[in-house]
Amino acid sequence: MKNKKSLFLILILGLVAVACSTAATPCNEVEITTGENGLPDLDGCEFTFAVENAYLPFNYVDAADGEAKGWDYDVFNYLAEQMNFTPVYVPAAWDGMIQAVADGQYMIAGDGISITDERDKIVDFSDSYIVLQQR
Repeated sequence: MKNKKSLFLILILGLVAVACSTAATPCNEVEITTGENGLPDLDGCEFTFAVENAYLPFNYVDAADGEAKGWDYDVFNYLAEQMNFTPVYVPAAWDGMIQAVADGQYMIAGDGISITDERDKIVDFSDSYIVLQQR
């Protein structure tokens, strides 16, 4: 009788472990439907964003509270609410960030990246939201 209870307990714990270990689905693996708001519904998938956290006011870590903040976070969090996805922010170095997106390591990079002909050949850009003239 004691062996049956132990075996049953092990079976239950195993099922709980399997249920808890399921990772969220990456957004490039979900079927996109249309939400009630008319926008794409991504079914709660994980969307990876590369951010350097060194480009005020777009993305930075607030020294006062240690929280990542900025325009990129505000926009991506808003998009996540509207399109039903989970943003996963991954700190990344600027060098290589664009190539890492092209290679599929991240789904998007948020860093105030200027659109150039060279970059446009390897990644898709959104419409430009700011243009800085660098000299």
